Amino acid sequence: MLPRIERMARFSYDLIPDPTEYDYIIRSRYDHIYLKNIAEQLEESKLLLTEDIGGSAPWDTIGSWRMEYDGFAAGTPYTMHHYYQFTDWLPHYYEDDFCKDKLFKAESTLGLYINKIKSFNVKHTRDILGMQITENDYYNRTKPMDSGKSITNKRAVTLQQYKETLKKMHPKIYEKYNVEDMICA
Repeated sequence: MLPRIERMARFSYDLIPDPTEYDYIIRSRYDHIYLKNIAEQLEESKLLLTEDIGGSAPWDTIGSWRMEYDGFAAGTPYTMHHYYQFTDWLPHYYEDDFCKDKLFKAESTLGLYINKIKSFNVKHTRDILGMQITENDYYNRTKPMDSGKSITNKRAVTLQQYKETLKKMHPKIYEKYNVEDMICA
């Protein structure tokens, strides 16, 4: 699922004729609400990301890096150019020694890329409320989720979905890397 979503985002970015004409480029889901003017939070030297419940919260890490939510990012044209190269790196995911026996969820994979592969200077914000669930109800990203059972259960369900998708869509990779025995990360 991750390559498909990231490629669609990259295609949108690639439609910008000359990114250098802009001070900042923002990637945002259409269904987010901003609690204040994010322009005040933009910095030339930092990639601005939003908190994610169970994704990029300080208490939710994998390895030595923080997970990162892919629904929002903002930075200079230079920074965002490198941010969008995530899709170029994704095919090399299994070449990283840390990944050999693990199947990462999307936030873990993006966190690996942003924090370990690219070593971005990152700033996080909680000033983006969340994504819309119904017409008037939003998934609130400003309040940390209990880091106990709910995260573990969410990871287990997500991992099983990833394994099933990989087995169906890429059976050779599934067999080659023995995905069924990979641990959830």
